[in-house]
Amino acid sequence: MVVPVYVINLNRRPDRLRFVTEQLDRLGLKAWRIPALDAETAEFEGEHRVDLGGSMLPVRMDRGAAACLLSHFAAMQTLTASGAEAGLILEDDAELSSELPLFIESTDWWPEDAEVVSLEALFENRQVLGRASAVTHCGRELRHIKRWSAGAAAYLIRGCTAAELLRECHWIAMPIDHLLFNPRISRVARRLRPLQVLPTLARQRQDDFPSDLAHQRQAMKRPNWLQRRRRKLMPIPYEAAVLVQRLIGRAERIPVTFADRVQQP
Repeated sequence: MVVPVYVINLNRRPDRLRFVTEQLDRLGLKAWRIPALDAETAEFEGEHRVDLGGSMLPVRMDRGAAACLLSHFAAMQTLTASGAEAGLILEDDAELSSELPLFIESTDWWPEDAEVVSLEALFENRQVLGRASAVTHCGRELRHIKRWSAGAAAYLIRGCTAAELLRECHWIAMPIDHLLFNPRISRVARRLRPLQVLPTLARQRQDDFPSDLAHQRQAMKRPNWLQRRRRKLMPIPYEAAVLVQRLIGRAERIPVTFADRVQQP
């Protein structure tokens, strides 16, 4: 079964939709468009932060990050309603690998404990990932994310996992990439044990499509002293555990790169 593809796109950004759709067309893939919640016009109740029943470190969010999170939840709702086993969720500035179709032909290659798989890394730099395992697909490694894989422009998620997240996330907690791919501060991510495909199958084209959310971040109120101290102190036990894993060879800091982009016409 081919995994369905969902593209999150603002109504006022047809240029971004065209960019990702042209790539998908060349790959022989079709996608469902998910209208993104627009931070410029959306109305939110109260502050844009919460913890899920005390399950994670609260992070203050700007309006843009809050709208982005809810847009991803909308994609997950569509996936859940479809009854599909899993789905590929894309943001509209994702530059895609020519090998992407090989990873959505089925979920047979997924390890049993894989509930969410990151296909991108926002910054092509070094990440702390789990030790290389025997599990590979089409010559690419699958490694557990130990600290944080920034960005959520391309990821695979099981339908049952999406449904579970929607039941739990009654309030805005943290940006979507922290929620899913930052076990350092998100207990949701620790439970999901997200995987990173290496080399990645996507990357965000920030050079051609600057973030629509930058001014929202600049306008965000600075956390107070107590909030900053809490952010620094709460991850310490987890950071210590990751350090031990690195010392005994169960995790390592390695380069994360993007390869085999779709050829432009």
